[in-house]
Amino acid sequence: MVFVDKLICNYATALFKVSSSNPDISRQLGSLKVIIFKIQEKYNESVLMHSYSYKAILSCIEAQNFSPVIINLITKILRKKRIKILPKVFEYFEELKLSAKDTIIAQISSALPLNQNEQNELSSYLSLRFNKKFEIQNNCNRSLIGGVKVEFDGFLLDSSVKHKLQELKKYINT
Repeated sequence: MVFVDKLICNYATALFKVSSSNPDISRQLGSLKVIIFKIQEKYNESVLMHSYSYKAILSCIEAQNFSPVIINLITKILRKKRIKILPKVFEYFEELKLSAKDTIIAQISSALPLNQNEQNELSSYLSLRFNKKFEIQNNCNRSLIGGVKVEFDGFLLDSSVKHKLQELKKYINT
């Protein structure tokens, strides 16, 4: 789990507690996450700092018939001009949900996108090695040339071609 600001932790923990007792809220949070990311893509940060933007965002969220708990959360965040922390709140909320299920998110970097079968094999390997459930998030990084780089909970497993070439270069130079 990454270092999380106390404010983000408090919001995410409150959401987690509420959503664990109400699965409908958990589903709505997924929809809300999509809306917030779309809003942030559309507007730059300076536009989001104006109160008229907050009113527009809130009216958009209210029109979606979200739970009063979610509307209350968004209202508080908007009033305190903290909209830019929402993605991190959602990210930490997802980590809390997965940790409750004893699941870890592994960030996999590879030169090419992994297909579902490759992701499943990697997840199975990690599960056997670390005795935990793993959810794979694949990121393409063409600079790796080949192989994969696995990161989770401060652990790094780098079996990329780029890393192996760097290690070979160090060995030759010594």
